[in-house]
Amino acid sequence: MVAAPVFAAPERVREPPSIREPASSSESLRIPLRTDRWCPASPLRLYGKDELAPKDMKGRPANPSWIVDMPVLSVRIEAPQRNCDGFCLGQIGLTLAESVNLWRHLCLRCKPGFLDFVLVDDFVYVDEKVFPALFSGGGAIFERILRAERVMLGLDAVASSDGNAIDSYVRIPRATALATNICKADLSALSSMWPGKLQHALCARDTEGETSAFARLTVAFGDNPCGKDFLACGDPAKRIDFDISDTLYAVGTGASTFNVLGNPRSVPAVDLDAVMLHEMGHFLGLGHLQMKNQPAAFFPAAMLDEYRGDFCISIAETMMLNSMTEARWKYRATACSGLRRPRSAR
Repeated sequence: MVAAPVFAAPERVREPPSIREPASSSESLRIPLRTDRWCPASPLRLYGKDELAPKDMKGRPANPSWIVDMPVLSVRIEAPQRNCDGFCLGQIGLTLAESVNLWRHLCLRCKPGFLDFVLVDDFVYVDEKVFPALFSGGGAIFERILRAERVMLGLDAVASSDGNAIDSYVRIPRATALATNICKADLSALSSMWPGKLQHALCARDTEGETSAFARLTVAFGDNPCGKDFLACGDPAKRIDFDISDTLYAVGTGASTFNVLGNPRSVPAVDLDAVMLHEMGHFLGLGHLQMKNQPAAFFPAAMLDEYRGDFCISIAETMMLNSMTEARWKYRATACSGLRRPRSAR
C-alpha cells in the first residue's frame, strides 16, 4: 500500500448535535434512511440482444453468487491518524452504513436478513426491526435469536420507528452488543447461519474458510491508490480505496456540509456520500453502467463511471444488483474498477 500523504486536518464546521455526530455513550441511535439517494425509474436498454436483469427478480437464483447469503459485513477502515481523528472515522463509518442501508433493500433475490448487521470499528449497525428482538429484549440468547429470526422471515410483524414499511439501521456501540453474552454462547449448530456469522464477526474470531465465515470489507484512504484520474476504486468482495492526495471529501447537505478528510487545497470538495454509494456497488459486484444504455444522458445513475455529486440508485442498478445474485451473470464485475474525476478536475 502506498503511504498516505500528511496534511493538516481540514477545517470543518460542525453541525448541531445530530446523527452526524458519532455517539460515544451506550445509547442506541436510529440512522435515517437516505431516500434522496434513491432516484426515479431509469429503465435499462438492452446490451445488444442481452438483458441485464432477471425476468423475475423475486425468484431465487439457479446458481447463487456470494452476495445472496450475506447477513453480516465486517468493515475495517484504514486512514492515516494524522489526517483522520475519531470524529473523521465516525463520519466515514456512518457514510458507509448509510450507503449499505440503501443497497440492502434492493436485493429481492437475496436471502432474508441481507446485510442486517454491519460492524464498523466501535459500532454495530443493526436492522431496526431485528434490534429489539436480539439486543433490547429479555430472555436467553437462543430465545432472542429465535425472535430475531421470526422478524427476518416476516413471521412477526414489527413496525419501523417512523411507521414506514422500509426499515433502517439502529447504531449501537460494539460494547452494547457484547454485553448480550453472545460471545459466550455455543452457537456451533448455527455456524453456517446468521447467528454464527455474527458471533464470529463480533467476537473477532478467525473464520477464513469456515462455514461461519462472514463478509469482510477494507476501506482505505491513500495517495492516488487508483491512479491520478480516479477518485476511488472498488474491488468486488474485497476492498474500496479512496484518494486523499488530490481530493477533499465532505459530507452533509446545504449549510450543514463540512469537510471530513483529504487535501484542503483540493477544492471544491467531493461528496463522500456519492463516492461511497458508487464504490459499494463495485464491492457488491456491479460494474459500470454505460451511458449509451441509459435512456437519458443527464440521469445521475450511481454506477456511471464519472463522478457526480447527485449520484442515486435507480432501477438500473436495482436490476444489476439482482442479476449479480446469479454466479454466472456475464456482466458481473470481476476486477477493480475506478471512479473517474469530473472532466473539469483532470
